[in-house]
Amino acid sequence: MERRFDFILKELALFTCAARDLQIIIMDAMKISPNKIKYFNTNYQKLSHKIYDSKCDVKLSVGGTSFRVHKEVLSEASDYFSAMFRHDMKEKEQDAIEIKEISPKGFSAILDYFYHGNITISPDNIEDVLEVARFFQTDWIVEVCCNYLIRYMSLENYTCVNTLADKYALGDMQDQIFSFLAENIMQLVDQPKFLLNFPDNLLLPFLRENIYIEATEYFLFTLILDWVDQDPCVRKPMLLPLLREIRFCLMEPEELDLLPKQVYEFEEIRNEIEEAKNYILCIPMQCLRNEEKLLQRGSRKVLAMIFFSEDRYITNIAYRTIDHEGICLEELNSSLDTRYEYTCQAVLGNFLFVAGGYTDNYCSSDRVFMFDPRYRIWIEVGAMQQPRVSFSLCSSDTRLFALCGINHIITEEGESESILNTCEMYYPEENTWVDLPSLPVGIFDLASSFADNVIYASGGISDDPQSPVPLPDLYAYSLGADAWEPKAPMIYPRQGHSMTTVNNKLYVFGGYTSLEDVSFSDCYNNECYDIETNQWTEILRTPDDIGQLQRHVACLDHQIYIVGGTNTHLYAYDTEENTLNKIEMLGPQILRVVSLNVAYPDNV
Repeated sequence: MERRFDFILKELALFTCAARDLQIIIMDAMKISPNKIKYFNTNYQKLSHKIYDSKCDVKLSVGGTSFRVHKEVLSEASDYFSAMFRHDMKEKEQDAIEIKEISPKGFSAILDYFYHGNITISPDNIEDVLEVARFFQTDWIVEVCCNYLIRYMSLENYTCVNTLADKYALGDMQDQIFSFLAENIMQLVDQPKFLLNFPDNLLLPFLRENIYIEATEYFLFTLILDWVDQDPCVRKPMLLPLLREIRFCLMEPEELDLLPKQVYEFEEIRNEIEEAKNYILCIPMQCLRNEEKLLQRGSRKVLAMIFFSEDRYITNIAYRTIDHEGICLEELNSSLDTRYEYTCQAVLGNFLFVAGGYTDNYCSSDRVFMFDPRYRIWIEVGAMQQPRVSFSLCSSDTRLFALCGINHIITEEGESESILNTCEMYYPEENTWVDLPSLPVGIFDLASSFADNVIYASGGISDDPQSPVPLPDLYAYSLGADAWEPKAPMIYPRQGHSMTTVNNKLYVFGGYTSLEDVSFSDCYNNECYDIETNQWTEILRTPDDIGQLQRHVACLDHQIYIVGGTNTHLYAYDTEENTLNKIEMLGPQILRVVSLNVAYPDNV
């Protein structure tokens, strides 16, 4: 499926190396030969002096080789020489200086940079250049060397790269090497001798790393076989350890059928393949399993916010990681065949389920869809027994629960609607819904959450004319029991609110409450229910200048993430500190947030 990413906060960098500081190094590069690269510092301010002209005013003796140079050029290019020639050091007045600690080969290469703003790196001089760059404190050249080690040398001599990184204090370069491989692996395999020279002590750690790779799992599988075939006698013992890192469950059924017989020689791999075939065929059950091998490579827990184009045929997703600013936007050619804005949603496993709402002719819908974040596709699963809109959907680790709502019907004779008290539960193993005990009264616009084998339902509007509007009621249903049990009512009656479980407490935000004139207003008072003590406590009130909070929220650790406000921001409520913090501006089209494990490139 074609994907298009955009990142709101873009960063400028053509090449980046080990992240030892915040400095952005800008460079251009030209390949002279397969392993010889000339780098150009596009920001370098060259002086008018020419190398080896008659105006040179100092002679340097480096490792027995003499170089005639200009003090001004050296001072501008290197802090080392700037200190030497501009302060009260004995070398300031000397016209001949000996430097014993570095090699002439490295100094000759770096001299081109001092005069022209470019330097040529090859396997023959990389260590000498690193030595000189460190000695003369020339950060740009150190970064150039890192880039060369990552993009060229690591693919043929990973051990040497690690040795140089340790020797010259370059930091751990493994992450940068893996990122380069992950982004370019499909192009690299087409290069002559790439697989032949690709070191085994790089390939296995690379496959073990949880990093986003611009390649399918079947491609990585064939890469392993092709790599082994380059030198079978030596590499055949590595085949099984490498195959253990393949995520067979992420392959297509036809790809699994094409796997060669040689991999079936290993019993554990044979079992993995059979397990993958069964897993792929049982689509609704996939939400019950959450092992790492079932996730896309590079998956990470993010906040995902789905919204649609006006014609409903384009799925848009905004991603936000917890520890980085900025929103990543992804546009998918994947449509949802229902009106998303009227549905209810809940996460089961690592899948987002969307249920109910309205049909195209505004009848209540019984349809249920599952969003697979690995492939960014919507899959329709078993329909609810009862069409519902304005209901509540929540989940346990293995089940979905649909509670109450409205059944709105339009026929040739007219339209009608009934407020529901029925509840039902989804079994992914059977892809079916089964009845649960009904609530004592019909309710719509309620909220629900699950905790410790108990479903909780709060608030909403009842079909009982004697009940307050909206309701303050809280009901609890223990799975397997015969009926719902009333609990302590909320402090503030409300409808259209959110309710989330964190550490055996229910947190309720937003919604609408009634005024004395029977009209409705935004409810800015928030509260928390202690399940153990059956008591409600007021928590931080939503500031008036923020405005209404939406009902679909996400929870990560002890933080509850909420979309809302007059200008639509993402907020985080800290359950430990009782604080509400503004995280990110979103835009009016985003009204819901969930937490999912999603894979996408780091550089978007």
